[in-house]
Amino acid sequence: MKNLQAWYSAQSRREQMLVLVTAILLIVFIVYFLIWQPLNKSIANMDNRLQRQQTDLTWMRVNSARVRAAAGNNTAVDRGERSLIQVVTASSSRHGLSLSRVQESGSSEIRLWLDSAGFDAMLRWLDELEAREGIAVQNLSVNQTDTTGMVKATVTLVAPN
Repeated sequence: MKNLQAWYSAQSRREQMLVLVTAILLIVFIVYFLIWQPLNKSIANMDNRLQRQQTDLTWMRVNSARVRAAAGNNTAVDRGERSLIQVVTASSSRHGLSLSRVQESGSSEIRLWLDSAGFDAMLRWLDELEAREGIAVQNLSVNQTDTTGMVKATVTLVAPN
């Protein structure tokens, strides 16, 4: 520190002013870019986050009644006038599955046989039936075939009451 003071004292008045102004500008630069700007950026990000969360909260309050109503209703979707067999055969066709045999047991239970079905496609189909239509798998029997990825399956499906 004494060396720095000695060097500063050895400089002319004009150079001392130049060093002083440069030091002040350097301090202002450091304060602005290392403290003020990151702090302002953080505050702006927090404001944006708060706005998004307030928007989400408003949406949740508006839709909470609908969610409560859906939670109290055990059936996933109203199938309308379509019978269980109509819903199942239409959705199996959409998934590229061919039903080799169908046996209906009343209006809320159906047994299906698939002789050569893609395993992944069959699982997606059963998942869609449960998620969209509320139709649950009561029993599932799967056997492999000679073709990789293809299976023979027997499925018993039950519709919600």
